[in-house]
Amino acid sequence: MRLVNDTLKAVEQNFLKFLQSPSQFVVPIYQRKYSWSIPQCKKLLQDVLVAGKDDESFGHFTGSIVYITKDVFHAAVINQLSIIDGQQRLTTLSLMILALRNALEIQKKEIGISTRKLTNYYLVNSDEEDDLFYKLVLTEGDNQAIRSILDSDKAAIDAYKESRIVQNYNYFFNEMMKSELKVVYEGLKKLMIIDVSLEQGKDNPQLIFESLNSTGLDLSQSDLIRNYILMDLDPKLQSTMYRKYWLKIEQLFTDHPENAFDRFSRDYLTIKTGRIPRQDRIYESFKRYFKSAISKLGLEQVVKDFYDYSKIFADLLSAVTPNQKVNALMQEINELRVNVAYPFLVQTYHDFDNKVINQEQLITIYRLVESYVFRRAVVGIPTNSLNKTFATLNAKIDKAHYLDSFCYELLQLDSYKRFPSDEEFERELKIKDIYNFQRSKYLLSKLENFDTKEIIDLNKYSIEHIMPQTLNEKWKEILGQDWKTIHTQYLNRLGNLTLTRYNSELSNQEFEGKRKMKNGFIYSPIRLNRMLAEVEQWDPSAIDRRGNLLSRRTLNIWQYPSVSPDYCEQREETVDNVSYTIEDYEFRSKPNLELFTAIQDYLINLNADITVKYNKHYVVFRFRSNLTSVMFTKEGISVNINASVDELTDPKGLLRDLRGIGHWATGESEIKIFSPVQLDDVYPLIHQAYAIQMEI
Repeated sequence: MRLVNDTLKAVEQNFLKFLQSPSQFVVPIYQRKYSWSIPQCKKLLQDVLVAGKDDESFGHFTGSIVYITKDVFHAAVINQLSIIDGQQRLTTLSLMILALRNALEIQKKEIGISTRKLTNYYLVNSDEEDDLFYKLVLTEGDNQAIRSILDSDKAAIDAYKESRIVQNYNYFFNEMMKSELKVVYEGLKKLMIIDVSLEQGKDNPQLIFESLNSTGLDLSQSDLIRNYILMDLDPKLQSTMYRKYWLKIEQLFTDHPENAFDRFSRDYLTIKTGRIPRQDRIYESFKRYFKSAISKLGLEQVVKDFYDYSKIFADLLSAVTPNQKVNALMQEINELRVNVAYPFLVQTYHDFDNKVINQEQLITIYRLVESYVFRRAVVGIPTNSLNKTFATLNAKIDKAHYLDSFCYELLQLDSYKRFPSDEEFERELKIKDIYNFQRSKYLLSKLENFDTKEIIDLNKYSIEHIMPQTLNEKWKEILGQDWKTIHTQYLNRLGNLTLTRYNSELSNQEFEGKRKMKNGFIYSPIRLNRMLAEVEQWDPSAIDRRGNLLSRRTLNIWQYPSVSPDYCEQREETVDNVSYTIEDYEFRSKPNLELFTAIQDYLINLNADITVKYNKHYVVFRFRSNLTSVMFTKEGISVNINASVDELTDPKGLLRDLRGIGHWATGESEIKIFSPVQLDDVYPLIHQAYAIQMEI
């Protein structure tokens, strides 16, 4: 462990002696719930048993316990210690001692200690009453669970049977009943910890908390954020902020996957800063944002804002907003699994909540997001640019003309970011292998249920090939001499697919049989099958006709954005149509031009797709977005790199952080070049920014 303060006291300590001191170990209200599971308990018990059987071992290290000693001591000289790190290990070992005590009570064996002493030395403060009686105080539900076991309250234990506390205790008790209890006790006696005591008001618990290398479950980014917000607060304010906001935030994510909270934290920062934090740097990004935001808005306003956005995020994730139309749309958007759209979706809903836009505008925007994502999937455009597109989209919207400006920005996207046109989308749908398309069921379901109130739940339906995957002789005869070619080309096309609950019955029957059999196409309630009831022969021309009909229908479902002519005219009037060349730059001296040419040659050799544009004050080189820009100065050239100092490895510390500083050129980092000798320092930094764009 790295010490971060000279006043910190860290000593090696026997674990049982540590417990035996007249102390109460309090897990603060903001700490995460007990979270160790059976595999971790199994490993810890194995360590204890190995130590107990090893006669030559005098100690077994099991990690550190870090705590703050409060200034106030009770009359009974019980020292309350606020646990900063090690609560998972401390709780688990207490459960093991509890299980040992209860197993010993049943087995009545001699192990060198009585059940009474196990209780009074390590589990309770026997001379105290009420809350001070218990040696370990956990958070809310965990506390009730462990006390029910300690007090042998069977009804209470049953009430908490789903908690990790009770589950892990039951595991230990069952193992104790099969183990040599003396070996367990001997192993517990050999456990050693690093006892780390912090002094209130002198040590910074948050810095120490961050520096610890825990041997238990790794803390999530959100765990770190929660502790950062709440740890240093006055206890009364800490409790208020936790109950008023943070507990509600945690409850929002109870039924979501474990990473949902981290996902939200990352998306929240993306919304607030316009940049996507790296997955492993969410906490660092939050600290920077939080400090700045608090100085402007105050602690409670920032935490309330975090809560407000978390509620929107969780509601959209579950599709349980107060708006039923939005919920239906979010179910479809979530089915597309485009998590990267959430920063935009959440901010837009926040604007709707604050009456910046109305329900109709919100629905239209969400439908266009769905259309944008799905059209791109159909035409096969890679998804790796979507995160940046959605991260920056909201900042480009003119909120006085919300919907028009949103559509306008979508239409400005080009190349690999483009919104596929009607022609491109329809053309690809007709010939695409839809059956093996990841979103085939979604596509057919939307085609079936579009523009009707009589929605059919298609979860129990399967995709049916009208011309079957295996052709019998009758099918080959119908298709003619080129049946192999026809089968290969047309089998998985949109026109040849439908939905049914009678897949096995339809099988590879000829088309006439599929139409007229009991529950065949003629009798199907599925709208996709109505056309099939009227077709007498199924061949390439019939597949093409149905494919054309369905692909045209998709244009009404996944629509293309449109902008009012007045808004287009207004936006076009603001565009600067002046063209610049290198001759327009004031400080284009020969040395500066040589430096610029060297940078330009490096970039072009790096990737031939990198383009150059001459703006009024600087030259910008673009790859997937602005990569590097160069501005001529009196002394040399200024190279701006479109990546933050946090994202770049800069061993010589040459970069200047431009975030929050006004400047002409684009980019968040700057390095000034006065001599060709410095170019070797610039190239690696540019290459790192290029590598970041390659990953997007």
